[in-house]
Amino acid sequence: MVGGAASPNPEYENAGAGVPVLCPVCGSSVRRVPRRLLDRVVNLLWEVKRFRCANAMCGWEGNVRMKPHHFSLTP
Repeated sequence: MVGGAASPNPEYENAGAGVPVLCPVCGSSVRRVPRRLLDRVVNLLWEVKRFRCANAMCGWEGNVRMKPHHFSLTP
């Protein structure tokens, strides 16, 4: 690493595994943000990840439910 810059973490850029997630309000890209305590409780039942819209004018932040990888339709 040059200058101490951290490499981007693709897991926190989107849902991981190359699955793009878009803002449900404006359609812009989103960034992962740390989950809250309530998000962790919900995650016991359904896999959810917290995102924030990259568009500063939108300001959407919320949870997106992830599909389990074992239910993937692709071989």
